[in-house]
Amino acid sequence: KKEDLPPLPAKFWDLYPSKPRIVSTDSSFHDGKIRVNSHVDGLWPSHVYLEWVPNPESVKTLSACLDYVTQSLTAAIIKNRAIKTTDIQVRTLVHSELDVDLPLHVSLSDSIMIPANKKGLFKSAMISACEKIARNKLDLKFSAITRIYLNKTKTRAFIALVLNEDVHLSNLIKQVNHICRTFKKPEFHDLQPHISIGWF
Repeated sequence: KKEDLPPLPAKFWDLYPSKPRIVSTDSSFHDGKIRVNSHVDGLWPSHVYLEWVPNPESVKTLSACLDYVTQSLTAAIIKNRAIKTTDIQVRTLVHSELDVDLPLHVSLSDSIMIPANKKGLFKSAMISACEKIARNKLDLKFSAITRIYLNKTKTRAFIALVLNEDVHLSNLIKQVNHICRTFKKPEFHDLQPHISIGWF
């Protein structure tokens, strides 16, 4: 007589919060997403951001908010044809494909490409420039504003919750921009820091 195997431990499901990543420029390997920055040998795609791990109650609220925004805006998006696609399917950033809660982030920089031989210098300079400001308590709160942000090629859009102004966050972005200028990388000009909760 065959016996049922014991259930897997709960921690097992946290080992792989998302599907294995495939290095390819073919958009079919990335849920239809088209890379803005192509893979280049010797360059490290980098992104400076603040990470936020929502608690279970916040996850429920964010998911409900995404559902509401999706229902409210889908018709308008299709009508205005604001993006270069005919198949609009909103994907959540709150959960992974395996239904694991995901950390969200507040961007402090654009995507930047760092040469491999300068990766360590860039990281050290960024930590040194930001650590004093980072010691201050950030009082980040959501505003009542929801926006749709398009990527540079207008092939992808993000549903985002805009944050209220915070002086320490503004100073962090200024410090990150200073380091980017030093390394001759593009500065970040997001006048409304936000947290993306979905994309299409």
